This record gives sequence, structure tokens and C-alpha cells, in this order.
Amino acid sequence: MRLLKIIKMPQRFWILLGSSAVLLWLVSHSFAIIEGRVLYIERAISVDDKQKGLSNRESLGEYSGMLFEFNKKDRYVFWMKDMRFPIDIIWIDGDRVVALDEHAQIPSEGSTDALQRYYAPRDVDKVLEIPAGSAKKWGISVNSKLYAW
Repeated sequence: MRLLKIIKMPQRFWILLGSSAVLLWLVSHSFAIIEGRVLYIERAISVDDKQKGLSNRESLGEYSGMLFEFNKKDRYVFWMKDMRFPIDIIWIDGDRVVALDEHAQIPSEGSTDALQRYYAPRDVDKVLEIPAGSAKKWGISVNSKLYAW
């Protein structure tokens, strides 16, 4: 492996560019800026990634999130199946926030048929999930702009 560059990332992660494994990691991990906050985000790219989302995880870092990107705009529906912590769901059209569902709660025991669904209020092509309460704390609101790379 030839070392090309070292980049320091949030949460004390270090990446050594040049390795094919690292390049694969970079495809699904990225950064975003929203309301002046730099977030470390995971990108849900594949169908499996999108179906799994943040399910069965214990937590999400303070300045972390998961960005779901879709090839076409639609009114997507999310639910909290197998979630272990509450989140804020940010609905995005292009690069603008169009709506927020704050404090989406973890499900109680029971049938998945009874789980609350969260609906995009209009066609969107991205959805950002962040720790519950972060949208308010960071000043994210309708018309906030998301920069992701």
C-alpha cells in the first residue's frame, strides 16, 4: 500500500488513503454540513442499507447521522423497526430541508404492524437521521441547506 494522505476525521477516526478497503469505506461514509455543523455521516446506498438503516444499533454519535439517498423523488415512509434509540428524521428535497419529524421514538414491544410510520410530507430525494433533539439544538429547520460529500 502506498500512503497518499492522512485525513483527521471527527470522533478520532483516522483514514489512510490508498487502500482499496479504505476507498470502499469512503463510498459509504462521508461528511455533511447543516446549519454550520459538520456531521460524520454514513450513506445508506444499497437497498439492504436502506432497509436496515440504524436498526439494532445501541446509539449514534453526537455529530453523526445516516443519509438515505434515493434515485428519484417520492413520498418515502420510514418506521422505527428494531431501533434502540430515538432520532430526528430530516426530509430533504435537493439540498433543502422540507420537513422534520423530531424525537421519533423507539417502539414498544409488539407487532411491527403497530409501529408508527413517518411519512415525507412531499416528494423528497434524501432523508437524514440524526440523534433525537439535535435538529432543535443545531437550529435545523425548514429551508436549512444540507451540503454533503
